[in-house]
Amino acid sequence: MRRAKTYIKNNPTHVAAGSCVLGVVSLLAVSVPAITAQAENARADVVAPKIDVSAESTQIITSATGLTETLASEFLKNTSSSAIAGASLIETSQNAMAEHKCLSEAVYYEARSEGKDGQKAVAEVVQNRVRSKHYPNSICGVIYQGSERSTGCQFSFTCDGSLKQRPRGKTWLRANRIATLAMTGGITPLTDRATHYHNLNVRPAWSGSLVMTKQIETHKFYRTRWRERGVSNAGLSVAPPSP
Repeated sequence: MRRAKTYIKNNPTHVAAGSCVLGVVSLLAVSVPAITAQAENARADVVAPKIDVSAESTQIITSATGLTETLASEFLKNTSSSAIAGASLIETSQNAMAEHKCLSEAVYYEARSEGKDGQKAVAEVVQNRVRSKHYPNSICGVIYQGSERSTGCQFSFTCDGSLKQRPRGKTWLRANRIATLAMTGGITPLTDRATHYHNLNVRPAWSGSLVMTKQIETHKFYRTRWRERGVSNAGLSVAPPSP
């Protein structure tokens, strides 16, 4: 028994593996908006714990539990597989939370004064770009494309200082709900495959080279003159260059 206690003390990952998987299951059972705040402190570089499956470890488990050496060895191998699966699920959930936050920000900063259709349309444009081979293949990649430059960013809020004002209030909660709908397939297409939009108050130079598809509230939406060939692994939608 003393050897078993010493083993557990020296190998905490064995105990952590089971609780890791249970924790991930509980995490994924919560809606995306409810866990978005947790993403701020989540580490993106999740590393699966390494489980010792040596003969010595097997012998210790055998002594402590009464299991045969074969069963003890299988227990350690299964624990290792569970830990790896748990780490993979954690990384996937963190990525989903980050993507949700980015889309919520786009809806909030680009269309928080719009009605539901206007906000859904903005989220849809982002998703359409994600599906296009001409843009990054992630929501955050699409929204923050060019944000490192003072000019040339695809969404003006990412490079004009708007992010200094943190999102808040009911409009932020609403943006989160719209992002959730978009990411879970809960939005009926509104823009006819649009990948660009601009405010009615401006007329950007690029608008003449595209086909206008819709006007929804205070934005006009456009698509390319050729039919987009989407990427096969796109699971989300897209946003347009800011006015």
